[in-house]
Amino acid sequence: MFLPMLVFVGVCGVVCLGPMMVYLAILARMNQRDRPVVLSGAWDFLGLLGGLSGFLMMGMVVFVFIVQSNARYIFRQDWEALRTAWTHEQLYWALSILGYLLIVVGLSTITLLNRGKTLSVYNVDRGAVEEAVEGALADAGFAAHRSGNVWSETRELVRIDPTPLWHHIAVQILIADPRIREELERSLRARLAQVVTPENPSGLWLLSAAVSALITLLSCLFIVVYFAYLIR
Repeated sequence: MFLPMLVFVGVCGVVCLGPMMVYLAILARMNQRDRPVVLSGAWDFLGLLGGLSGFLMMGMVVFVFIVQSNARYIFRQDWEALRTAWTHEQLYWALSILGYLLIVVGLSTITLLNRGKTLSVYNVDRGAVEEAVEGALADAGFAAHRSGNVWSETRELVRIDPTPLWHHIAVQILIADPRIREELERSLRARLAQVVTPENPSGLWLLSAAVSALITLLSCLFIVVYFAYLIR
């Protein structure tokens, strides 16, 4: 049983770390530019989903193993018993997979909708974003006052959620009118495009993480290929 489990871990490593390595490499490149990178919250979340896609895929496999005890015949290499279980329990296996997909898709859809009014700004200092927000609100004709991370007039207008360690700030535009929100977003993007970002160490950290993921992926791939050679 040890060898199939080791191979399963190797396959998990290849499937999970491939998309994550690409995602980390893209983030590293974004954080090594001399200008901030502004993405819509929806696209930013879709990028994160892409990076986690391997983990979500293997999560489905693990979920099926937990729900369907007969799936463990794989680790015992009892293929005949597994084939028999699949023949008699196809509906339950399909329902298990469908249930997992519904959970993942449902949570992803809710998060995606909530991120619709958010801008995700990478490779930027907090001060630059604060100045851009204040300037954009003034351009739009708002006499906004600031309280902590929130700018408001008679109602809340803009909220920021900074992550200083990664030089990342989420800017949430809380204005209901789509025309004003679009105008404010355009002004924010224009102002942030003029900002020059100082040296950002998070780019190097992310690149190191991407290289580490690549090395681990290659190690996992070697395990899988070696096992395939043994059973040839």
